[in-house]
Amino acid sequence: MDPALESHTDILACPDCRGALRSMRTNDGLRGLSCPQCSLVFPIKEDIFILLPRNARSSALENDLLVDLERSFSESSSQEIAGALGNTLRLINESPRRKTWEWEDEEFWANEYSAESEAISEKNWNDRIWQRDFLIDGLLKETTLSGKTILDCGCGEGQDFRNLMARHCDEATLYVGADISFDGLRLNRKRNPCKNSLYVLCSADWLPFKKGAFDVICYFGILHHTFRKSETIRTGSELLRAYGHMLIHEPLDRPSPIPESLKGGGPEAAHEETVDKRTLLGDIGAAGDLTVVSTREFMTILYGGMMRFFRSSLIRNETAFRLVVRSDMSLTKILGPAIPYFRPREIMLLVRKGALTAHRQ
Repeated sequence: MDPALESHTDILACPDCRGALRSMRTNDGLRGLSCPQCSLVFPIKEDIFILLPRNARSSALENDLLVDLERSFSESSSQEIAGALGNTLRLINESPRRKTWEWEDEEFWANEYSAESEAISEKNWNDRIWQRDFLIDGLLKETTLSGKTILDCGCGEGQDFRNLMARHCDEATLYVGADISFDGLRLNRKRNPCKNSLYVLCSADWLPFKKGAFDVICYFGILHHTFRKSETIRTGSELLRAYGHMLIHEPLDRPSPIPESLKGGGPEAAHEETVDKRTLLGDIGAAGDLTVVSTREFMTILYGGMMRFFRSSLIRNETAFRLVVRSDMSLTKILGPAIPYFRPREIMLLVRKGALTAHRQ
């Protein structure tokens, strides 16, 4: 592992107790992290930190890594490390064989990223990029990304950071990609132009980072895949520094004019769900120190229909796409209050930790 990146591990914490972690080193360098309080060990694979909570530990992913660690530390380790390794191996092999919420989703995304890594060209993400530049434009009016620490929660292959944020960063910016998919993190690292990056395989419900570790946290379409949904924002608020920002883009609950049995489309992740707007705003308010700076709501049946029948054309024509979005937002404001089908299906929020007064860093 690059020593410069290894120095950033001080932002990592135990996903169970949120306590500080200790480095486990051999002559080959950093091999794992241990939590003295929980007496557990967390392995590293291909410079990706695996920091899963107790209920989501994976024997398939971690067993061989831990056995190798046990072999490496068998003669030189203290009783504390030996005990932690033994505890961890028992934990992952005695856990129920059912898949937890995180791993039910991961099965779908592993297939997605595996196919993507073998594809001749990258997937066209223009619709999401052209939507989310609203959040980046708002963020850059408030702060700079130079020298900041950015958490991309549920980062996948990193298309949002790569296309929207990387060009505004400098060598001192630290990008932290967090996801449950090892294949997604590996693909992210391959494509990421920002070399000052750290990759963590973890659960978005139980983020393994210290309080006040980040200046920016991105929740780009990830909260609706988690068990705790928008409640996760309260934990995220603790991870933000003063005047830090959250970027949120999530699907909302809304009646559909089309019965589920008649909807087309390909396979979806196990938890392709939605969030409740009132609950989302309530969880932001419950954090106590978060302020919504700007918001945008869109995706009526107009947008849905246009993207269903003309998607291939729209994602190649930015002018036409933005015209559809503006028309869609107008319908949301005019017809949404009276007609459920014209209520927004998606919401984007730029949220600041701190007072409403302007504060540029």
